[in-house]
Amino acid sequence: MRRANIICVIASLFLMTGAAFSQSLIEPIQFPVAAIGVNRPYFIWQDIYNTRDKNTDVRYRLTLYRINKEDIKLNSYTFYPELYYNFFYSFRLPETLKDDSYRYSIERILSGKPVESRHYYYLKYPIVQEFAINSKIESDVDRLEPEYLIKYLYIDRNNTLRNGYNVLFFSSSGLASFAIGMLFYNVINLGTISTIIYTVCFISSGVGFSAAGYYGYRYMEKRGELRRILEISKGVSINGGIEDKKVNAEVELSF
Repeated sequence: MRRANIICVIASLFLMTGAAFSQSLIEPIQFPVAAIGVNRPYFIWQDIYNTRDKNTDVRYRLTLYRINKEDIKLNSYTFYPELYYNFFYSFRLPETLKDDSYRYSIERILSGKPVESRHYYYLKYPIVQEFAINSKIESDVDRLEPEYLIKYLYIDRNNTLRNGYNVLFFSSSGLASFAIGMLFYNVINLGTISTIIYTVCFISSGVGFSAAGYYGYRYMEKRGELRRILEISKGVSINGGIEDKKVNAEVELSF
């Protein structure tokens, strides 16, 4: 009985972790968040309604605050952001920040006034987020140019959602089935009924673990793609601009 209780507790923990994990993936892609290792970061956010900006006098305003020092306002920047991959805005801070904790807000300014329009389904401006800078952190991701950083964040998010979460789901369901099967195999003796139940549970457990293995393989494949993005970004830089409605671009290769 003691062994069966332990197995059931482990299965429950897996299921609860999976629920919390899935909730963390609902938020839109945004950068920076948490701790980063660069002192002059790009600010990136997802705006799936950006087509409304066409033919309008609209700009964006980023305001920085220093946390832990009575939320001191550092500076505000009003700008036209760069658009990447149709749905992502990017703005690079024009100054270097010190190692510290910060809060920032991004407002949409229409005809000189901030508006609370949506930027991601039900989420509206202003966007508010916190992050910390620690120059001792060595992260190749933090140092990516926007076109690579956005691609990295997007693939990483989808990989976690489609593959990583499925690994967690199927492995936890396989473990739960195995735990129930062991319960009827070792503890609950109902004769033929117990035999049928633990047989079905063990089969379900095998299916769950097989599916977890498949999605685990897919997950590692995507992780390899993310590593290639980091490798390519180190040797390639893309410069460009728009002049007279023509796009000019040049690519620099480093070996």
